[in-house]
Amino acid sequence: MPAQQTLVVAFAIASCCASIACAEPLLLVGKSQDEASFVGTGETGTLKFQIGDQDQRVAHEQLVRWSSFQANTRKGELVLRDGSRIVLADAWSGEPGWQLTKTEVTASTQLFGTVVFPRSEVRAILAQAPQGLLARTKFLDQLLTSSETRDTVRLINGDLWQGEHVTMIESGQSTQIVQLSLTESEKPLELPMKQIAAIVMKTTETSLADKSQLVVGTRDGSLLNVISLHADENQLKLQLECDLVLSGTDRRDVNYLRSKNDRIDYLSDRDSVDFRHIPYLEIPWQYQRDRNVLGGPLQVGRRAYAKGLGVHTASRLAYGLPPNSAPRRFRRFVASVAVDDAAGQGGSVIFKVYLKHGDQWHQAFASTIVRGGDAPLPIEVELKDATQLALLADFADRGDELDYANWLDARLE
Repeated sequence: MPAQQTLVVAFAIASCCASIACAEPLLLVGKSQDEASFVGTGETGTLKFQIGDQDQRVAHEQLVRWSSFQANTRKGELVLRDGSRIVLADAWSGEPGWQLTKTEVTASTQLFGTVVFPRSEVRAILAQAPQGLLARTKFLDQLLTSSETRDTVRLINGDLWQGEHVTMIESGQSTQIVQLSLTESEKPLELPMKQIAAIVMKTTETSLADKSQLVVGTRDGSLLNVISLHADENQLKLQLECDLVLSGTDRRDVNYLRSKNDRIDYLSDRDSVDFRHIPYLEIPWQYQRDRNVLGGPLQVGRRAYAKGLGVHTASRLAYGLPPNSAPRRFRRFVASVAVDDAAGQGGSVIFKVYLKHGDQWHQAFASTIVRGGDAPLPIEVELKDATQLALLADFADRGDELDYANWLDARLE
């Protein structure tokens, strides 16, 4: 193609994506995957998409997800108690993008400007994450699963300090340091900011009621649990569970949507009734919920998936299914299968789904060989009157080498 034509095509694509979000996978309850662009919200809170040249309105309870997000690898991140993750802006001066007092946490963000949160709404501040996506994910998971009764400061060298409360102060040289009060009577411990990896606030006994309807991903890498979303060509407004409203530029700031509704039951939110792994040699592997088998994010084609199961071949995961008389009876099992990006171009897996009717198991699905680098393969299995569901991942070429198998968005509908 001549250089002039190449420039014209590139300009046309850029113009399209500037005026409306480029088409991404749209998953709706009870329907096959489609490609759609998010164009905003309606007056009643419905989500508006463009599929080809047709406009479609989607209620929250109809949506599974739209698009997928890129895992955040930036240093600074604020984690709220409701699970929202807000990426902090890079500071040109080298100072951190957050401030901490006894009552407030101030976050400087690229997309939403400066936002002040009540300290009680903040779970953790990730100041300097370990290098690498896997190490970062494991570090953050460790922070969020800890249940501390005191404020905790984690240093980049691995040391951990706990005290009554932690704040940020200015030193005599105009540099910021973290001050940790060990007890009410002892002299506070002062730690230079450059040594801080993360700060975790003490947990409270009060549990939050999940009122959010959507998980919204924005172009700066933030993932937010929101009660309501307003988006059009002129404005973006996100109401969080902590009654704060974040304002962005317009609908183009949104690059990911996932619904939270009762019409979807993710297997990663359920307890399995049986799990077996048969090593090809001698290395045992456990399955992971909402993570790949290594403990990193579920990621395929450089896109991250919030929900799913990570296993290693050869494995079998079984789940019980609600009976026909149950208030919530699901009609089908839906997922996409792939080899995680962590395997590179390696790995080769055959995915199978079995259903149990009475005392007998029957194969309901078997994939071709799925290899590392392949696009996710969507699958749908009608459940009918099955009482159990089993997911099998078997090795194909080269034994089980790099067989990091992902059941993406594995769910009952």
